[in-house]
Amino acid sequence: MTTALPRSLVPRSGLLPRSGVWAVARMAARQALVDRPQLIAKIVFYGILLLVFSQLWGVVLGAELLDSGDAANYVWYLALTEWVVISVPQVHLAIESELRDGGVAYRMARPMSYLCAQAAETIGDVAVRLAVLGSAGVVLAGALTGQPPSSAFGLLLALPLGLLAVLGLIGMQLAIGFLAFWLRDASPVFWIVQKGMFVLGGLMLPLDVYPEWLRTISDWTPFSAWIYGVGRMALDPSIDVFCSTLCRLVLWGAVLWGLAWEVHRRALRAIRRHGD
Repeated sequence: MTTALPRSLVPRSGLLPRSGVWAVARMAARQALVDRPQLIAKIVFYGILLLVFSQLWGVVLGAELLDSGDAANYVWYLALTEWVVISVPQVHLAIESELRDGGVAYRMARPMSYLCAQAAETIGDVAVRLAVLGSAGVVLAGALTGQPPSSAFGLLLALPLGLLAVLGLIGMQLAIGFLAFWLRDASPVFWIVQKGMFVLGGLMLPLDVYPEWLRTISDWTPFSAWIYGVGRMALDPSIDVFCSTLCRLVLWGAVLWGLAWEVHRRALRAIRRHGD
């Protein structure tokens, strides 16, 4: 969860000062680095997931329920998908809390827009998580499988895809957070989206093992690009797959950040109207 930064960190002029955005992001990154217990807890949770599913897939693959690949590649697949999901904090909770306690009204008096400030804080926090958890994921997956992924090139391709996926997830969380102005509690919306990532995103198992009709539904959602599209680089890395996933991530990212901006605009306009 992000926290309000001191007023001194926010520049006093300009609607969207670039130096102010970077200052907020840098401060959030430093705060994330200081909060070592949370980072350690994330790494431990990450390791437990990989351990459990590495054992599970050994049984599943042994029973030939998955007809391609091997257990090691599926562990690397999970390492990539969980890297994306675990790296994103639940930003909607921070926004919801500030909507309830009036913190949004306080931030509205600042020259930087509330959405930009909240996004900058989140991106600074996420940058640290991506680096720490990404490094931990390589070590953990390598230790559990005893071998590198079948294609190191696939891991390199997964990096930019993972960054774009995380940006899309942040946009989605921002939009959900501002819905709390009307819903009061946006958690049910987040839970629905979270379950969509589990099922339609192929978080635990790749979409290749799904029935055709469910894969078709998944392809029309952002979840498959966010999760499966990144993890697939451990199973079937290719430039064609990379380019198609990249295009989908850019498209969905633009849609969700546009939605976040529109919901943010309407929510703040309503707050001003009620405050008059």
